[in-house]
Amino acid sequence: MYKITIFLTIMSLSIFLITFTIYKNIEVLKNDSNLLNFYVEYNSISKILPYIGSDEVNDIILNGYKIIKINNIIKIEKIQNLKGE
Repeated sequence: MYKITIFLTIMSLSIFLITFTIYKNIEVLKNDSNLLNFYVEYNSISKILPYIGSDEVNDIILNGYKIIKINNIIKIEKIQNLKGE
């Protein structure tokens, strides 16, 4: 009897932790921006990275991000706007 209750307790805790982490990750994305803007920003950055890696472009500002190549290291920084977001 105790083995079954311990097993069910562990299963319910693990399911709770999984759903809670998924919920928190979605909330972080929703608070930062909506999912469409996140996808557009990430997709744009991933399309420009090959040009920076091949030395065609050294630095660029794209969708609120500043992408710089210094000493063969690519740095991506989010630009703070005037509202302080």
